[in-house]
Amino acid sequence: MVRVSASNLSATYHSSNLTQKIVWMVFGLNIFFISIHVSTVFLAHEIPGISWIGNDVLRLDRDRSVAEFFNYLQTFVTVMLLGRAFVLSRQGVYLAWSLIFAFIVLDDAMLVHERVGGFLAAKLAFPTLSGLRPLDIGELMVWAAAAALLLPLLVWGFRSSTRQAAGYGALLTLIFAVLVFFGLAVDMIHIIVAPWSRLADAALAIAEDGGEMLALALACSCALLLHRRLSTRTETIAPDTIHHDRDPAPQPD
Repeated sequence: MVRVSASNLSATYHSSNLTQKIVWMVFGLNIFFISIHVSTVFLAHEIPGISWIGNDVLRLDRDRSVAEFFNYLQTFVTVMLLGRAFVLSRQGVYLAWSLIFAFIVLDDAMLVHERVGGFLAAKLAFPTLSGLRPLDIGELMVWAAAAALLLPLLVWGFRSSTRQAAGYGALLTLIFAVLVFFGLAVDMIHIIVAPWSRLADAALAIAEDGGEMLALALACSCALLLHRRLSTRTETIAPDTIHHDRDPAPQPD
């Protein structure tokens, strides 16, 4: 399903010069912010006396930086495009992913997992575990609770959608897995390794936050191509859903 869905979105991408330019612009802006961060970190190391280099607004790994606000923007656009895809198609998987990405942007903007994780760490007095601070353990607990709450929504989304829509949902699942890898796995590795080496600290910060940005850019581009594909098709959506559709004949998205 994923291969067919990716092929369909690739065809949609190549069908419009404007769409191609928008996708390139999204990735170009992400690469620009990553490059600014790398340049800032390098110059701060080489020429520590220049005052503007220490400005957190230029860093990927600082709260309320320009790059972070750009992440809010591209995640919000992803939410809107997937919500519109649901309106056009009535496929539950698009609504489910729209709500999940909405949770992501709200969590980032309101620092939910940091604040709740800090509260849990203070109240439950977690020990330091394998290099992870009590705060980190609290944040992992918050993410686990969020996953437990959002997973039923995603299961409903897949079960209430056609095979082709579920294919696009599976593609978004893979993109989300990449986002989780950088935002959670690389983050934990960064926390453990950072005290050992300044170089490793800087490199993992770039990998973590830059990887997150590019994963969100991929999600935004996927949502854009999906929205364009749905908005330019005229077929009526079939009522068959993935859990009872036995017919291998192709269905609309």
